[in-house]
Amino acid sequence: MADRGHPDFPLDPRYPSDPAVGTAVSTDYGVLDPDTARRWGYGWDPAQHPVPRPKGRRMTSSEYADWPTCNADATRRLMRGIDVTRDWLYAGRRAAEVDKAVQRDPRVREAWDVWSRCVAAQGFARYSDPAAAYTDDAWQRGSDGNTRHSQRKRATAVADVTCKRRHRTVELWHAVRARKQSADITRHRDRYATGLQALRTYRANIAEVLRKLGQGARFEVLPRRRRGLPCLLLTGRSARSGLFREPAIDAERSRRRWPVRGGDPCGALRQRCLRALVNASSR
Repeated sequence: MADRGHPDFPLDPRYPSDPAVGTAVSTDYGVLDPDTARRWGYGWDPAQHPVPRPKGRRMTSSEYADWPTCNADATRRLMRGIDVTRDWLYAGRRAAEVDKAVQRDPRVREAWDVWSRCVAAQGFARYSDPAAAYTDDAWQRGSDGNTRHSQRKRATAVADVTCKRRHRTVELWHAVRARKQSADITRHRDRYATGLQALRTYRANIAEVLRKLGQGARFEVLPRRRRGLPCLLLTGRSARSGLFREPAIDAERSRRRWPVRGGDPCGALRQRCLRALVNASSR
């Protein structure tokens, strides 16, 4: 960006205007904590947004015009030597297929039906599954994805959590999902291995960038799993600034439904990675 005439471009910029945010789900299984349900229902504390937001200033119109090109250059550099379609996106595609199979599983369908009847018996809607309760249009989510914390919404969320606990809905759901994930990994072990190699190549590319940046920055890139998909946690230390973290962003977290629909599980991370690396080296 500096080479394009933007020497003061922020390391973690905000868009010129705040984009609309989809429904953010706190877990793969919806709301689980009764205290959270009682206080915030299907939303969250406005002071603690579940998705990290940029901390820098807003991009100007001229900066925003050049940003896509520079961002694409950074992405190409970090993805060098990786077959994105074949290897990088493989785990995400398989996760989507596995979750579809989980939703069709008779044991999960029965668990959802028991949960649904329990919620309805307490005077609330007969939802098909917990996702339908979480994403009910009646909650009137704002542009930030949060909801109004109405009494009706909070009471529904409490019934949701109560019925999940009473009938062990999440335990049954998770057990089926874990078995199907394990079976899929066993069945496609070679393909998952190539996906892991793509992740290692990505880590090596980050390390190479760091070496070129120099100035005492050291980074360790650790594997992290989010929703069954391989993502990253970048942990860096600058010689003068001490330890800091740049968390991986789950690009699919704001989907209306929980299963990943073939997206890039770590795509948003790349958009911030180079800025974090430059930040590390300049401190």
